[in-house]
Amino acid sequence: MEKRIKYGGSFLLLLLAGMALYVYIYESRLSNGTPALIREADTRITARELVGSFDSSEALSSRKFLYKVLSVRGIVRKIRKNEQGDYVIDLGTSVKAGDPAGRSGSVSCSLDSIYNSLPMNLNTGDSTSIRGICAGHLTNVLMVQCIIEK
Repeated sequence: MEKRIKYGGSFLLLLLAGMALYVYIYESRLSNGTPALIREADTRITARELVGSFDSSEALSSRKFLYKVLSVRGIVRKIRKNEQGDYVIDLGTSVKAGDPAGRSGSVSCSLDSIYNSLPMNLNTGDSTSIRGICAGHLTNVLMVQCIIEK
């Protein structure tokens, strides 16, 4: 009987310790992986400033903006759907593709899948602010998990 209590108590302590460790790890992952839909923006910036920053120093801009939640304000240059069926909005400083800001690129914002079933209330030329996670720079600055802030 004493062995049963001793082993049962040890098992119960190990079980509780394991559950506490699981909750601790789960909670820390949840706070770091909270989608942009819920989190506040770390930085508010215009599309021109963000593109200019990456054009002048990609390494410095990556350290400053990469994987951070940004609120980017600009003019809608293009609205399209990607291969997965999600909307992508290109933000710039002008609607014209030949303007000086157009040469240096734009900010491509992949909208969250919640917008797939909703009608798009934006048109080319509208001024808007989009919040999302900066995912780097290729031809354009890329943002993912974006939502429209009006």
